[in-house]
Amino acid sequence: QREGYRVTSPARSILDAAAAGLEIDQLRRVIRDALDRGLASAERLRSQASGFGPRASQAIERALGPAGA
Repeated sequence: QREGYRVTSPARSILDAAAAGLEIDQLRRVIRDALDRGLASAERLRSQASGFGPRASQAIERALGPAGA
Protein backbone atom coordinates (compact mmCIF):
# COMPACT_ATOMS: atom_id res chain seq x y z
CA GLN A 1 0.00 0.00 0.00
CA ARG A 2 1.03 3.55 -0.69
CA GLU A 3 -0.69 6.56 0.78
CA GLY A 4 -3.83 4.51 1.44
CA TYR A 5 -3.98 2.96 -2.05
CA ARG A 6 -3.22 -0.59 -2.99
CA VAL A 7 -0.69 -0.89 -5.77
CA THR A 8 0.54 -3.81 -7.86
CA SER A 9 3.56 -4.38 -10.04
CA PRO A 10 3.24 -3.73 -13.76
CA ALA A 11 3.50 -7.49 -14.42
CA ARG A 12 0.68 -8.23 -11.97
CA SER A 13 -1.51 -5.56 -13.54
CA ILE A 14 -0.90 -7.01 -17.01
CA LEU A 15 -1.72 -10.51 -15.80
CA ASP A 16 -4.90 -9.28 -14.10
CA ALA A 17 -5.94 -7.54 -17.32
CA ALA A 18 -5.23 -10.68 -19.37
CA ALA A 19 -7.31 -12.77 -16.97
CA ALA A 20 -10.15 -10.26 -17.17
CA GLY A 21 -10.24 -10.51 -20.96
CA LEU A 22 -8.62 -7.26 -22.07
CA GLU A 23 -8.83 -6.98 -25.87
CA ILE A 24 -5.74 -8.57 -27.43
CA ASP A 25 -4.57 -5.45 -29.29
CA GLN A 26 -4.70 -3.41 -26.09
CA LEU A 27 -2.90 -6.17 -24.21
CA ARG A 28 -0.16 -6.20 -26.88
CA ARG A 29 0.32 -2.44 -26.53
CA VAL A 30 0.47 -2.61 -22.73
CA ILE A 31 2.97 -5.47 -22.80
CA ARG A 32 5.13 -3.79 -25.44
CA ASP A 33 5.20 -0.59 -23.38
CA ALA A 34 6.11 -2.44 -20.18
CA LEU A 35 8.86 -4.40 -21.95
CA ASP A 36 10.27 -1.27 -23.59
CA ARG A 37 10.40 0.51 -20.23
CA GLY A 38 11.96 -2.47 -18.46
CA LEU A 39 8.96 -2.82 -16.14
CA ALA A 40 8.25 -6.46 -17.01
CA SER A 41 9.80 -9.33 -18.90
CA ALA A 42 8.25 -11.77 -21.33
CA GLU A 43 9.70 -14.65 -19.31
CA ARG A 44 8.08 -13.46 -16.10
CA LEU A 45 4.73 -12.87 -17.75
CA ARG A 46 4.78 -16.35 -19.29
CA SER A 47 5.90 -18.08 -16.10
CA GLN A 48 3.31 -16.39 -13.90
CA ALA A 49 0.38 -16.47 -16.33
CA SER A 50 -0.67 -20.01 -15.45
CA GLY A 51 -1.43 -18.85 -11.91
CA PHE A 52 -4.05 -16.52 -13.38
CA GLY A 53 -5.87 -19.25 -15.28
CA PRO A 54 -6.03 -20.56 -18.83
CA ARG A 55 -7.59 -17.38 -20.19
CA ALA A 56 -4.63 -15.32 -18.98
CA SER A 57 -2.09 -17.86 -20.22
CA GLN A 58 -3.60 -17.93 -23.69
CA ALA A 59 -3.90 -14.15 -23.87
CA ILE A 60 -0.30 -13.63 -22.79
CA GLU A 61 0.94 -16.13 -25.37
CA ARG A 62 -1.14 -14.50 -28.11
CA ALA A 63 0.00 -11.01 -27.13
CA LEU A 64 3.67 -11.92 -26.94
CA GLY A 65 3.56 -13.93 -30.15
CA PRO A 66 6.26 -16.31 -31.33
CA ALA A 67 8.99 -13.66 -31.23
CA GLY A 68 8.46 -12.91 -27.54
CA ALA A 69 6.79 -9.55 -27.97
